[in-house]
Amino acid sequence: MTAVDYSASAARRPIGQTGFWAAVRARIDAYRTYQSLDKLTDQQLEDVGLTRGDIARVAYGR
Repeated sequence: MTAVDYSASAARRPIGQTGFWAAVRARIDAYRTYQSLDKLTDQQLEDVGLTRGDIARVAYGR
């Protein structure tokens, strides 16, 4: 018989994305977010309510 995990964390976790590979994928996504935000002009960042200093915090959650 197969056990099914109905916990909230399991619901948020994509199938096959656990442990090491999930961390690698999250880091790649954060890097891509950083690169995308860094390409915006100061005016575009201001339009979405950000400054240059916010980019790392938004991308990497710092």
